[in-house]
Amino acid sequence: MLLSAEHISLNFGLKPLLDDVTLYLSQGDKVGLIGINGTGKSSFLRVLAGQQPPDQGSVTRDPNVQVCFLPQNPPMEAGATVLEQVFAGFSPDTRALLDYEAKAMLTRLGLTDFAQPVGTLSGGQRKRVALAAVLLHPADVLIWAPPTTWTATWSSGWRTVCGSSTGD
Repeated sequence: MLLSAEHISLNFGLKPLLDDVTLYLSQGDKVGLIGINGTGKSSFLRVLAGQQPPDQGSVTRDPNVQVCFLPQNPPMEAGATVLEQVFAGFSPDTRALLDYEAKAMLTRLGLTDFAQPVGTLSGGQRKRVALAAVLLHPADVLIWAPPTTWTATWSSGWRTVCGSSTGD
């Protein structure tokens, strides 16, 4: 078991968002949450990622599991360049090792001006910068809260972005 969330309850003020939700994630599982706006999908993902505590219940991870979280609105430094933002939090040695891979990934995501300031990018371009950054981190579990408009747009190209193909 990579991650388990058991009996999760979460309230937004007096409004219950989640009530006794349980999820188990094992190696190879792919899970999607679908629902109308305001029903707690992103909140549940923040709980799974350890970014927000549940009101009740528990989340347990295998201690050897690396989890990366890509929120709907990731924080960015407006003055940083695209490449600087992708490498935020990486050591200089890691940056040097991943430079080619980062640029290749950004190019596949449609971003070729690596020196462009993040503050001048559209919302969609900023999200692609954040996606490249999170995909460069080694992770066993990627928790991603894409905006609604990304679901159809990126689902068909996801395997290409990750550099693998299932042939379907």
